[in-house]
Amino acid sequence: MKLTQPGRKRTDLSVRAAVASSLVASLLPACALAFWPARVGWQHAALACGAALAFSALRLLRVPGASRLQAGVIVLLSVPAVVASGALVWRVREFGSRNPVASKALDLRRLSGGLLEHFRERPRIDAATLPPVPQAVSEETARLALESTLKILEFPPVPLGGNLQWNEDPLKDRTWQWGLHTMPAVPALAAAYERTGDVRFIARAEEHILDWIEDNQRYLLKPPSAFSWHDHAMALRVRGWLPFWEAWIRTPRAEAGKVERILSGIVLHAERLADTKFYNEGHNHGMEQDVALLAIATLFPELKKSTSWRSLAVQRLKAQAAEIVSPAGVQMEHSPYYHLFTLEILADAQTFADRAGVPRGELNLEPVLQRMARFTANILQPDGTLPPIGDTPRDPPLTVEHRTLKRFAEQDLILRFTLTQGQEGAPPAAAAFYRDEGYAVLRDRWQPGLDYRQSLYLFFTAAAHEGRVHKQHDDLSFVLFARGREILADAGFHSNQYGDPEREYVTGTSAHNSVLVDGKGFTGWTARIDEALDGAGYSLVQGSHSNYPGLTHRRTLLYVRPSTVFVLDELKANGSGQPARHDFEQLFHFGADLEPVAGAKGASLLVAEPGTGSPLLHLEQLGAGRGGARLWNGSRDPFRGWRAVGHRKLVPAFCAGFQEKGSAALFVTRLEVLDLSAEKAARAREPASLSPEADTGFMILRWPAGEGVREAKVRLEPPAEVRYSP
Repeated sequence: MKLTQPGRKRTDLSVRAAVASSLVASLLPACALAFWPARVGWQHAALACGAALAFSALRLLRVPGASRLQAGVIVLLSVPAVVASGALVWRVREFGSRNPVASKALDLRRLSGGLLEHFRERPRIDAATLPPVPQAVSEETARLALESTLKILEFPPVPLGGNLQWNEDPLKDRTWQWGLHTMPAVPALAAAYERTGDVRFIARAEEHILDWIEDNQRYLLKPPSAFSWHDHAMALRVRGWLPFWEAWIRTPRAEAGKVERILSGIVLHAERLADTKFYNEGHNHGMEQDVALLAIATLFPELKKSTSWRSLAVQRLKAQAAEIVSPAGVQMEHSPYYHLFTLEILADAQTFADRAGVPRGELNLEPVLQRMARFTANILQPDGTLPPIGDTPRDPPLTVEHRTLKRFAEQDLILRFTLTQGQEGAPPAAAAFYRDEGYAVLRDRWQPGLDYRQSLYLFFTAAAHEGRVHKQHDDLSFVLFARGREILADAGFHSNQYGDPEREYVTGTSAHNSVLVDGKGFTGWTARIDEALDGAGYSLVQGSHSNYPGLTHRRTLLYVRPSTVFVLDELKANGSGQPARHDFEQLFHFGADLEPVAGAKGASLLVAEPGTGSPLLHLEQLGAGRGGARLWNGSRDPFRGWRAVGHRKLVPAFCAGFQEKGSAALFVTRLEVLDLSAEKAARAREPASLSPEADTGFMILRWPAGEGVREAKVRLEPPAEVRYSP
């Protein structure tokens, strides 16, 4: 017994020492988790626990075998508990940060009386920053909200009951889910109360906000939805809460406890908006965040951080405008719609800043806004609509009564000319090139008055600004508008429903007037405009990209006024070694209700006006693709021949594909917009010709025009050159 006792005592000490050292070692990752500055998730806790257990395993190797199991069980139970306690401390700290005590965020020296009394008795502050909603829509939204039915964006009303879980997805649509967390019912209900005095409206808005706070601010582990704290949704949401606050605080429903909870929610929004980790820099969402932060600082000057928040919002707005808008006034997110959207945001921000007393010396966006308005004038199609490039929906035409453009049109005669469709103002040049931004707009002329919509218009895109959003795989694509309608069209905007096969088609290369290689589209950011020329009677724009591996695609558009467009597509290898063979396919997408008919030899297509049968467009292949066109209309295998006409809504539209096989290809396509005169249209449909000019690198293009033949010489190798005499 005396011989074994000392050994057992030494083993007991070894077990205790191993367990103690493991617990001490586990305190390090536990403390790291507890005070980690960023978000802590289960994977972080698992990593920390794994590291602590790995250290403990090394310690257990020094415990004699008879006691190792005992020590291992103790370590296995205790170490995860210590690490988990660190994660729990972080969770408690994070919960506290999500539920600030509003009274502690206030500068009490600026309060006159209690919290409720101060805000109820102070003069009202106009903190409305959301775009105006038509009164009929606002009234319907408020009325439905009383019935626990939500009207969100353009979606049909959805009855959801009074107590939301805030993870509802009845339409299986992420845009609807996003819209749910913008809470459009709140400003509508507040406006209805202000308009009618019916307390039911303000009571429902109060319930809606408190319900959101309970589920999305006071959660334990994670918020109910990915959109609870989405950067854009929260900026719009809190901007809707501010007019509600000014109406609600003066009603008997505003009680001290509710005031504390709602104000704490607004303070938390401001803290998130000011947080650099949460801020969306270089994005239109960031601009919306700036406006929200400025509005909170303006409505609540009593908050301790209001001055710093106000300064931060102004500084960020200036930086955002400089970063996201080019010196020429072009918003860089690849979409005319988002250009106009950003113009509206910045114009509203400047208006609110002026109203809030921000000196123009601190924030003056007016020069940027004027340049953005001019770009809008240059890109409008003859019917007043935006070209459906990138994520641009087919919205109604813009007019001189547009809420943002109206004031710019009072000074900008070119903008006024486009918005009044030639009735007022002055026309600009027929060609507008934005080389750095990747856009070109070509027109036959700016016809005034009643003939304005008959103008020929061509929009070309090579915009590729890496890191920017709302881009589709449409590099070197173009749209053609003439005789009052879209002739060659883009698919437009489908939705933000990522993974939807219809959306994947609309954003993919096969939905654009471009070239496919081996039946596949491309990805990449290499597109650019290489040349832009405007001469007597013609304009040329040339762009290129190397987004297809091992290939360069160079497209040249030569527009000879008034009605002839040549599309020259060169595709050739850009690497060393033996060039691979490919299947090339040049695609053209036709406007609504237009049906192309193959010509006698298959290398041409004729498009006529629906209903009248009047010839509209003659398409002729002079180089590759002379074997004829394949036509699709509403095909799903392959997915071809569709256009978007609304949110997640596609309709069939004809698409033509011209094919060529080889290691390189040169498509030379003549597009002739035909005259209404049957005789002139017949003459224009006679064959054109293509021939190389010896030893010069020029191609000679000849085509029928009027009673004679026109000729143009084009050199495609950079720098591109045109020799043409009208």
